[in-house]
Amino acid sequence: MNQMKVLEKIEALEIINTIGGVLLSGSERAYFRGVSIDSRTIEHGEVFFAIEGKNFDGHDFVNNAIEKGAKGVVISKPVGTVRDDVSVILVDDTLKALQKLARFFRRGIDCPVVAITGTAGKTTTKEITAEVLSVKFRVHKNVGNINNEYGVPLTLLSTPPYSTMLVMEVGINQVGEMKVISDIVMPTTAIVTNIGPGHIGYFGSVERIAREKEQLFLRLPRDGYAILNADDPYTCQFSTFARKITYGIDKDADIMPDDLEEVGVEGVRFRIEGVDFYLHLPGRHNLYNALGAIACGCAYNIKISDMVEAVSSVKAVDSRMEIEQVGGIILVNDAYNANPLSMRSSISWFVRQPYERHILVLGDMLELGEFGEEEHIRMGEYIAELHNAGMVDLLFTTGELGRFISESAGRVSSKDDWIVNVDKGCLKDDLLKVLKKGDSILFKASRVIALDEVFREILSDFNREER
Repeated sequence: MNQMKVLEKIEALEIINTIGGVLLSGSERAYFRGVSIDSRTIEHGEVFFAIEGKNFDGHDFVNNAIEKGAKGVVISKPVGTVRDDVSVILVDDTLKALQKLARFFRRGIDCPVVAITGTAGKTTTKEITAEVLSVKFRVHKNVGNINNEYGVPLTLLSTPPYSTMLVMEVGINQVGEMKVISDIVMPTTAIVTNIGPGHIGYFGSVERIAREKEQLFLRLPRDGYAILNADDPYTCQFSTFARKITYGIDKDADIMPDDLEEVGVEGVRFRIEGVDFYLHLPGRHNLYNALGAIACGCAYNIKISDMVEAVSSVKAVDSRMEIEQVGGIILVNDAYNANPLSMRSSISWFVRQPYERHILVLGDMLELGEFGEEEHIRMGEYIAELHNAGMVDLLFTTGELGRFISESAGRVSSKDDWIVNVDKGCLKDDLLKVLKKGDSILFKASRVIALDEVFREILSDFNREER
């Protein structure tokens, strides 16, 4: 396989020609050793793209980037006087310019690109897929969940020259965005985890979300692979020109587990084609993530038996099913992000674990738009049903939308003495008042609610007591 063309060194003139920019000052013969959009982390010799976001404007940080060593800046409006040794390139739109540059370099990459999308489980699926493919390939992947219109171009532009496989998580939050990203990424294989009402406020319906995600699969070549969740009512109907590989647990699929055994917080044991696997991530939702990754490994002719160690080696990503046991209490931090699908999946796994008491600590699920109140009310009704069945003992909620969970749960259940709605600042103290040995707590909310902070505060308090 040929080595790929990547951004090890690029001349200002090549950037100007690629993105349609105009050189305002500095030299067109200057060379840059990388691309950055963050003045805090930019490295010496890189070119800084001044991106305008909802909550920031990169043009305000151009001088900071230059002080850190930027040798070039790409701007769309005046930024004042800049040193003569810095190349200043003017464009109409810095984000589109960044995407144009990434698209140009993607066309020089001569190796497979696996793109992963879906409502929930993208990051974990990406991590497992990267481990599986590392059995055979030198894999480059995006860091964390940097998967948006900024992160995808940066991942492509940071690809090391020795890479023989790219694995990229792709997320969207607006209509038309997937087509733009798909044209940049040009995937050869795509995996979809599931479809649910995440970001529904931007799309209007789950059906529209499905149609947007499907755009990634319509971009696949005929000799590529579309890896689809057979158990999801939306993804199993995706159209594509590529070869299909399905995975699932309940419905007939190409990749299905036998002898499935959930072993609590320790993970899931299962067998595929007579080969035993042990996934050290709990819950059926994580099993789906692993099955998608295994299906991808099969697409690239990796033996099932060669994937066992790779699947077993994957650990929980930060604030995603992060489990700690202290003082006889189980703490589950799944508060990196939340939408109705992922929250239900986490709760469903949690309440089936053999703990003496199950305590839910839930906050807002954001980016649901006009559906926000309705989805939180539905979640409260679901939790009330679990409480009435003896599966949830206490419910703590926080946040402007979180209160709708507690209010609806109280209406559905026969009494509400098991429900507490409280400001986040009081959560830790209120929880510590009721916790006892044998309890388990699940923390789940959108990232901005920062329930992981409460998780770590409680963990820290118990650790101090044990010392």
